[in-house]
Amino acid sequence: MSALFHWPNTLTILEGFFYILEFALFFRKLCQECSWEQRLLLGAANFFFYFLIFGCVEFTVFGVVLLLHVLMAAICAVFLWFFFGLQRQYALFLAVVFVLSRSVWNAQILTVFFSEKLLSGWVQRVVNFTMRILLLLVMQQWFVRIDRARTIDRRELFVGLFPGCAMFVARVGIYHYCYYLKEALSEEAQNVFLMISVFLAFAVLVSLAASELYFAYTHSREELVQAENQLDLQYQMFTERRRSDEQLKGIYHDMANHLNMLHSLAKDGKIQSYIEEIQAETKEAMEDVETGNTTLDLLLRQKARVCREAGLVLEAAVRFPPGDFLSQREICTLFANCIDNAMEAAAKEGVEDRTIRVSGSERHGWLVVQIENSFAGSVNWKNGQPTTSKQGGVHGYGLKNMDAVLKAHGGMYSIETKEGRFFLTWMVPVPS
Repeated sequence: MSALFHWPNTLTILEGFFYILEFALFFRKLCQECSWEQRLLLGAANFFFYFLIFGCVEFTVFGVVLLLHVLMAAICAVFLWFFFGLQRQYALFLAVVFVLSRSVWNAQILTVFFSEKLLSGWVQRVVNFTMRILLLLVMQQWFVRIDRARTIDRRELFVGLFPGCAMFVARVGIYHYCYYLKEALSEEAQNVFLMISVFLAFAVLVSLAASELYFAYTHSREELVQAENQLDLQYQMFTERRRSDEQLKGIYHDMANHLNMLHSLAKDGKIQSYIEEIQAETKEAMEDVETGNTTLDLLLRQKARVCREAGLVLEAAVRFPPGDFLSQREICTLFANCIDNAMEAAAKEGVEDRTIRVSGSERHGWLVVQIENSFAGSVNWKNGQPTTSKQGGVHGYGLKNMDAVLKAHGGMYSIETKEGRFFLTWMVPVPS
């Protein structure tokens, strides 16, 4: 086992600095958000672990090489999660893509069959480093989407990484097979294995790029559906505002007639019943919601009307802090999705209390909002989240979209069930 280890030389130390540069280039969008002190700390940590993992180990054993790449990907994922706050699964995905993209060139075109004859060790290192940099830049610039708010699930993680990892393992295996048997293999056999290894190397890159393009396509579809829902909601809010205005205009127009009728009924003693009819007629039109945010006012009015038509009651007591730290789209995403889910649960058979309560205000620099509703039966949970009972379409994105908005602003949410009541609480920091 001791034969695997050796004292690091100058080339090994330079490789450590090259790795820091490769990491900084591939994740430059994230590194630009850090201070110089944080960048120096991250660079020192990267150099230390690269030196520890690769600096003292000979690359001659197939299993050891794979284990070292697994360790490097794991440590890179920890850095992305710890330093930049990425979702753990997304951090692992980016780390594996980075490690495979930078490692796939080594021992390819400049294999032992040619490099020993044509190029010296130093020239090999320079060419390998240059090609790694070019591949990393191409992957990061054209294919890999680095977004702090992005999340992926386990299925996406498997689909995105398994083909590329499998081909990378096969490529390393073929190279080591040729390395050990190069004296016994004919030149033609060596060339065949070389071409297979080169094909697998580029297949790794194509697989990783294709998975990212597929994820980008599905993400754009989700955004398109969300934009369509947003436009539909805005149209409903506009319709609600116009309907309320028409009701008020009608009331003002009929006010003179009502006064005349009241004067006539006063003689017959029937004024009380007529007043009750007018109150019932104007109650809906005169209802108003004042939260401090125009978009939220219109949204809550529209949801309150929908609740009345469905036999539900929406009680809203929200005091929205001043400022535009949340856009109209984000406000609709946070409130509309939660209220829609609460309405769906409260409208089911077996629910006695059909009241939905929305409360919120600023507390210690945070906007804290809670949506409460009753539900019948039990709540199914998966990975700590309630599962949807809807089938088909694009259902199930509501909570995911809300989570993306909160993470983009450094917020969070929690879900709790207690005595037949469902509590969804989310909070987002309010800029001072």
